[in-house]
Amino acid sequence: MISKELSLLFSLLRAALWQTPPEAALFVDVDEVLWRKIMKIATQHRVFALAVDGAMLLPPQALPPRSLQIEWIVKIDRIEKQYAYKLSVLQEVEKLFAQNGMKMLHFKGFALAKCYPIPEHRQFGDLDIYLFGKTKQGHRLLLENGATLDYCSYKHLCVIFKNVLIENHAFFLNTHDSRKIKASDKILKKIIADSKDVQNWQEFPFEFQALFYMFHTIHHFSWEAFSIKLIIDLAAFWKTNLAKIDIDRYRQTLKSVGLLKQADAITALTVNFLQIDKKYVPAFEIDRSLEDKFLFYMFHPYVPPKNNEESFSVLKLKWDRFFHRAQSYELIYPGENYKRFISSTISNLKNRTFFKS
Repeated sequence: MISKELSLLFSLLRAALWQTPPEAALFVDVDEVLWRKIMKIATQHRVFALAVDGAMLLPPQALPPRSLQIEWIVKIDRIEKQYAYKLSVLQEVEKLFAQNGMKMLHFKGFALAKCYPIPEHRQFGDLDIYLFGKTKQGHRLLLENGATLDYCSYKHLCVIFKNVLIENHAFFLNTHDSRKIKASDKILKKIIADSKDVQNWQEFPFEFQALFYMFHTIHHFSWEAFSIKLIIDLAAFWKTNLAKIDIDRYRQTLKSVGLLKQADAITALTVNFLQIDKKYVPAFEIDRSLEDKFLFYMFHPYVPPKNNEESFSVLKLKWDRFFHRAQSYELIYPGENYKRFISSTISNLKNRTFFKS
């Protein structure tokens, strides 16, 4: 059972996505306090702009106070300006690579935004790029042109370029976390390698997109923060592009890496919460038991206690967090928690902030 504010938020998100007014009767008695709770959740899940779009479809008697609407307008204006600025940075980076003989693929961000009713209202932070085997050369080129080093890992080399974080990917997924992820990443790279005609980020194969967005969502569920935005991205992408995807091959690929049941559960939850017409989503099988487990971890993330300063408390906090996340990880990658434990331990030991809360 989800909270009232979460239920109302989903009503607004559905309205914005499918451009149909929310049920006005649900909002007539919503006071300013509850409106702020709704929008606080929307902000946490980075769907604030979309939620406001849905609210603006309500009749006048169901709208919040004018003062609150003005606050929203100011925030929306900021979001739209950030979008425009990041797009200008992306275009500059793409031009820089092209001038140096490098082909660049941008994924997530703007690629998904174009599936939204108002692209500027799809919120995101960094720019994710792939340079077709020239990760290190591209990294050096960015640094030579004013970028500053942020952090590096086996998955991606990250820099700040004109105040925007750019993740320059060597891998699309966290391949060290599971054999299933490693196999999934190989499939994605093969699709890209076989697409010789792809010239820029607006043209990359829909087969790649469909699989990547599902792999990405599944992995976020398994270990990281699960955002409502993830299932909205899936729904928006499917609604726009399902006819361009070979569904049988899509499902067979998911099955080949052992992630079909998990993908089906996420698809079912996307349909349930966003009420997208099933004709716009990939075929899926229903498993209520697995869906209920997914549902629990979606809305019950690990919340650490505040102000743990002692090293012993921090160690306990990290263990508690690992144990909580391990349960959702087990739903995705059965029998592989030991591998995640080893990689997590090594990562923490390398991290100088390991004994800080």
